[in-house]
Amino acid sequence: MQKVIGLLFTYIQLLQQSGVSQWIFDELTLAGFIHKLRILLETVIQKIANFEVKPDRFSVIKETVTKAYQNYKFIQPNHQAKYYCSLVLQDQAWPWTEELDALSHLEAQDLAKSVPVMLSRTFLECYIAGNVEKNEAESMVGSNPSDENSA
Repeated sequence: MQKVIGLLFTYIQLLQQSGVSQWIFDELTLAGFIHKLRILLETVIQKIANFEVKPDRFSVIKETVTKAYQNYKFIQPNHQAKYYCSLVLQDQAWPWTEELDALSHLEAQDLAKSVPVMLSRTFLECYIAGNVEKNEAESMVGSNPSDENSA
């Protein structure tokens, strides 16, 4: 998601100045005025659908994430204890040491190969609230070709 934010930085910065906010995690939340949200939503969806791995940007992000993992051993002991306790309680979780080891073997080409697979398993779910007509909300999201095939 950091790469998507990097690609969209200029759009996001302009829209934030206009009163639109965004938060990106494993989901995307957009809030603001409806006429500005349409622009941001269309841009985000377009950038995600046409995502391209840039090797130079990948190496910068990889280095940043690697340093964050390496610095993990220096965080406060109580935070480490919480982390290890939650690690034991989770069904599928990997210790940061294993993630760091896997990260060292990851290359830009690997990410480029996995993007189409990830996008093929991705779905779009929207909740639009406020002073919006049903047809406006539907047009913001657009039609999904897989929905048309199943009808």
